Amino acid sequence: MTPPYFPIPSALYVVAVALLLSGFMAAAAWIDWKTWRIPKRLTLSMVAAGVLIQVIGGMWMAANELPGWLFHDGMALGVLDGLLFSLAGAATGFAVFFAFWIMGVGGGGDVKLATALGAWVGPRIFIGVLLFTMPVVAVFVVVIMIRRLMAGKIAPAASAKAAPAAGVKNLGRRPMTFSFPLAVATVLLFLVMFRVPLGLSNQ
Repeated sequence: MTPPYFPIPSALYVVAVALLLSGFMAAAAWIDWKTWRIPKRLTLSMVAAGVLIQVIGGMWMAANELPGWLFHDGMALGVLDGLLFSLAGAATGFAVFFAFWIMGVGGGGDVKLATALGAWVGPRIFIGVLLFTMPVVAVFVVVIMIRRLMAGKIAPAASAKAAPAAGVKNLGRRPMTFSFPLAVATVLLFLVMFRVPLGLSNQ
């Protein structure tokens, strides 16, 4: 039996994680779309909540004698297992999006949001979210480019100050934000997880 890549002590746990995380991601995407920034207090709250919920998950797994991510026996090891799972996910999210930031593809807010998301879902599912994100990003970029072309045709003399109200602020500097694609991809991935039997973590 391989170690689970996402702790599933019960269906209730997965539902709680899915709903809470979707709420956080939706809030981040909305704020980012309106202001082109993601508040630190939001991402820090997400990281703290992600670590907490995975520690609880690790304890729950240990209490019910279910195999953990790295460790399998004892309540203390269950706590450590959940903590390491969450931190590994956060590190994965940070590493991937820090590389994007270095390449000029994403912004600092994307790095913080990806780190927070990783803390909730762990390293393997974060990579799954990233794979789901790519087609969403492609559609998002096409829509933004169409909006830019339409804006150029309809109002060629419009000043850059009008861009924020249209949700396309600083498109010349950063043509997209990852918050919305990540939010959509997260919801899609959890929907796929619900279609697969909840014993998926033990496969």
